[in-house]
Amino acid sequence: MDKNNYWRTFIGDEEMCRLRKLADFLFSESDKRTAELLEKEKEFDQIEEGGDEWCGMTKKEAFGDYLGYEFHDSEQTDQILFRSLVMSIFAFIERDLKGLCNQLKETLGEKFSVDDMRGGSGLKASLTYLDKVLDGGFVKDDEDLKHCNKLRNALMHGDLKRSISEQKKMVNQFKNTSFTIVFHNDELQIEKETISELLIFADRVYSNISHNWISKDF
Repeated sequence: MDKNNYWRTFIGDEEMCRLRKLADFLFSESDKRTAELLEKEKEFDQIEEGGDEWCGMTKKEAFGDYLGYEFHDSEQTDQILFRSLVMSIFAFIERDLKGLCNQLKETLGEKFSVDDMRGGSGLKASLTYLDKVLDGGFVKDDEDLKHCNKLRNALMHGDLKRSISEQKKMVNQFKNTSFTIVFHNDELQIEKETISELLIFADRVYSNISHNWISKDF
């Protein structure tokens, strides 16, 4: 097997498999936590109103406070884990594409490298470089590739809180992409749907690069 096919068959496919397994695990754990909380919510509904108070709260009021905290904690746990997974998706793609760019520079004897591109360490820079080297058209007219860095940068730099006008602007920017952008309490949220969309996006990037690179006659 030549090195071109090796890159796609073993690196791209293997990493997509890992990411999907991790996503399935996180989704499963999230569903378990939610199911447990819904059972506790049924217990809450069965507690009678009134009765003796402790520290100024009835049994139902105290249980309600506790349950509210548990739901909030579960939501925050999901966000930490989901955001980490999204960053892992971007990290895998960025690392492999930059490696591909460096290898193509040597293979084709190009005088310029991906580091010469604007923002030379990121996903967009790598795809721009591949556009120039392979005439692949990876970035042109692809709304996902044009805007995915906005999502990546928001997570990387913790820039998740947005004003109402900024939220509307971001939602509008992603309107023609494959990504679902959701805000809750003025903060960017990563939903299961968003992760599934990003996994499809990652596989498409790997497949497009692989197809255009492997089929290229050097």
